[in-house]
Amino acid sequence: MSTIGSNLQQETKAAVEAEFAARQAALLQEVKNSIADALKTDQRVVVIADQKKEEKSRRWWDIAQIVIPALLTGLVGFGVWYTQNRLSNEITAANQALSTRYVLTQEYDKEKFKVYQRTIERLTVLENALAGAQYPMGRSNAVTACNSLDDEVNHSEFYFSPDILAELKKVSYLASTTKDINPGASGKASAVETQIDTVKTKIRDEVRKEMGRLPAQK
Repeated sequence: MSTIGSNLQQETKAAVEAEFAARQAALLQEVKNSIADALKTDQRVVVIADQKKEEKSRRWWDIAQIVIPALLTGLVGFGVWYTQNRLSNEITAANQALSTRYVLTQEYDKEKFKVYQRTIERLTVLENALAGAQYPMGRSNAVTACNSLDDEVNHSEFYFSPDILAELKKVSYLASTTKDINPGASGKASAVETQIDTVKTKIRDEVRKEMGRLPAQK
């Protein structure tokens, strides 16, 4: 009886172990299958993801091929426009400066000729006044003429060349040292008249030279 119980116990234990082993083997197989399935599924996902990424990259590249040339064309166009606009402004400013300079030069020359004309007239008046200084009121006229010449030279000094300005001051000095204007002096009117002729000649030469330049300026 004990032998039969012992055999039954062993058979039961063997059956349990066999069942456990079978279940363990089945479980392992299921795990393997699950892992294999998971790997296959992940691989497909990875491939799809890569395809999507590649398609996205291609789409950006297509957009870049359209946008970049358009952007470069716009930049080049803007650069050309900016350069042309700047050159146009510079040319306009230069033309305005030249026009302003031309107008100022013309006004200066016009006033200069007026100054020279008035100076010639005052030199002539002084010369005539010195010639008649021996007559009554002659000395007073000579003094007035000399003062008038001095006023013109002082107010219009800017328009005279250094050479002519020096010669004019010499006229004033010689006139102020004549007996006709300064009784205590020993200068002679003839020296003043000679100096006046010298100044008139220089002024005429200066005017002719300036008139010769006008066509070239125009």
